[in-house]
Amino acid sequence: MSGTAEPVAMELFDPCTVIPDEAIRAAGADPATKDDGGTLNSGQWKSCTWAGNSFFLDVQATTRTLDEFRSNPTYTELREVDVAGRTAAVSFRLAENADPSRSCVVAFDWKRGTIAILIDTKLTHAAETDPCVAALGSSNVLSSYLPT
Repeated sequence: MSGTAEPVAMELFDPCTVIPDEAIRAAGADPATKDDGGTLNSGQWKSCTWAGNSFFLDVQATTRTLDEFRSNPTYTELREVDVAGRTAAVSFRLAENADPSRSCVVAFDWKRGTIAILIDTKLTHAAETDPCVAALGSSNVLSSYLPT
């Protein structure tokens, strides 16, 4: 075998197939809007997105570590948060966005890397709540369906 990208991709958690519709509804999004982002960046990311009224909920699994997120200058306002007892979680905004206050990510360790839950306010809407509050709430709702 010449590379390792494909076996890594096969080991990533697939949010589109594992998270049930009732959990997506409880997180405030519509299960019928599911968009399978597939496997990206040579098998390092797997993503699934759902739409809510004013936001998108994106659940991502990656082989990148939480320490890589912490040291990446693209992410700002990092702070430790608790997600259903997972103390290795961080909440942060994406500095690369035109308006970083419109999105927020909660990311936490899992045995193969990091799981990230992103709330991104739709461009056509004002944020109904702080995206970091929404991301933390969604993370708590979805946590029992996510691997550790």
